[in-house]
Amino acid sequence: MGNKTGISWTQTHHSDGTVTPGATWNPVSGCTKLTAECKHCYVERDWHRLTHLPAYQGREFTDVACHEDRLDQPLRWQRARRIFVCSTADLFHIDVPDEFLDRVFGVMALCPQHTFLVLTKRADRMQQYLSAPGRREAIAKAADGFPAKHPLDWVRADGCESFERGGDPNEGTEWLPRWPLPNVHVGVTAGTQESVNERLPLLMKTPAAKHWVSMEPLLGSVDLRFGEGLSEDEDSSVGCFPCEVGGERHQHYLGESCGRGLDWVVVGGESGSRNKARPMHPQWAMDIRDQCAEAGVPFYFKQQGEWILGRDATNDQLNNPKVWGCWVNVHDGKTHDGNSHDAFRDGDTNMLYVGRKAAGEMLAGREYKEMPC
Repeated sequence: MGNKTGISWTQTHHSDGTVTPGATWNPVSGCTKLTAECKHCYVERDWHRLTHLPAYQGREFTDVACHEDRLDQPLRWQRARRIFVCSTADLFHIDVPDEFLDRVFGVMALCPQHTFLVLTKRADRMQQYLSAPGRREAIAKAADGFPAKHPLDWVRADGCESFERGGDPNEGTEWLPRWPLPNVHVGVTAGTQESVNERLPLLMKTPAAKHWVSMEPLLGSVDLRFGEGLSEDEDSSVGCFPCEVGGERHQHYLGESCGRGLDWVVVGGESGSRNKARPMHPQWAMDIRDQCAEAGVPFYFKQQGEWILGRDATNDQLNNPKVWGCWVNVHDGKTHDGNSHDAFRDGDTNMLYVGRKAAGEMLAGREYKEMPC
């Protein structure tokens, strides 16, 4: 946690080859599980490592807490960086009050030097919060309690003038941040087709400078090109522009004909012990890579996870008694140990647990670290 993090997709790569590390900012900690992606939550797994800290003592992972003392952290980080908001929580958990969210977004509005990466599994709460009437004004009012240290691109609330404003915003709510906040990129976690169908329509209805999806852990085959069918009376404000496929109306999340849609897709396999880390078939990631390439959407592959295809294993790995194998079906992601002939189905692929470091960050022999502009 803090002003440096090892999370690779928060890093900024410069043309001279240097890399600026990203940061994490945790004004909220704790969470409760929601869907299949949460089953082996890394935060819950590592929660015991935090309980020596005063803010975590006597708390369970499911005890959601808001930390007032952490709100001003990004204001103290002068160097521009990409900040992952709430790496140990879900910012839009029901136990986080709207008033606290106003203060979180107020701080983000006061930090134009940073890019904030917001990620949630609760797309419905995020969409409702950011779409609510008066939200921009509430965020501006909440920002009054914090000192601004950078020139702000705020505008007159009465709409009569629009120009850059310097200094701090401690003059009431006559000044409003540009909306949606230009430096806030909102995203959802969606590692299954079910989660994509549920969360992406809500994400695309959410006011934001950029929309993104984190497909980590990726648990099965996912098609991002078309969402669920749309009714005849549903307009294109949900998701992207609808089109006809197979006689049904669908919404684009990716596609060259799409006037708006996802700005970034991050994919990764699950990490953890062999009894918990679920295998990610590389074909699932390659299919998403190809969908993004066709649509011109930046694709970021974070890691393979803990598993590799059996055919890609080295002799040392094959002969290592610590290497564990299973069979994964490329179509539905179901696994079995291969001990019964009756268990085999079309699409079953042998995969080996070799550990995260050995599995690596390559997909089909190369790295994909594309970032949105």
